[in-house]
Amino acid sequence: MAVDAVYEAMKGFAALVPLLEAVQAMPRARLGVHEAVDDDFERQLEELTQELPTLVCLPVLLYAYSGTSGSSVVNILELSEDEYKRGCLSGFARAEECADAVGERVLEVIRHDAGVPRVVVHWLEQELMD
Repeated sequence: MAVDAVYEAMKGFAALVPLLEAVQAMPRARLGVHEAVDDDFERQLEELTQELPTLVCLPVLLYAYSGTSGSSVVNILELSEDEYKRGCLSGFARAEECADAVGERVLEVIRHDAGVPRVVVHWLEQELMD
């Protein structure tokens, strides 16, 4: 059982690397300028995040592309880091249980933040529909 959890965690971390590389290669200033660039990056995000939990991807995207609403999930939720970790990140199953509620709250905030690129808002909308 523990071996399976470690294996899943390692697989998840390996899947995170391409997302981090893509975010680094796509500066915030390039998003929202040309629709073709946004559409291409949106497709790329969809592919790269397919195997990753929403609550793993969300902090990466918020940190890279946040506007005035804050660059972290805990800031948006108005929780301490410890409260968030204990409440939502205590295990894989718990993270999945919290993903919709956390995602809905973050989406509500970033939809009204003109500084967050449309691509990020749309990605989160799609995540919540899946």
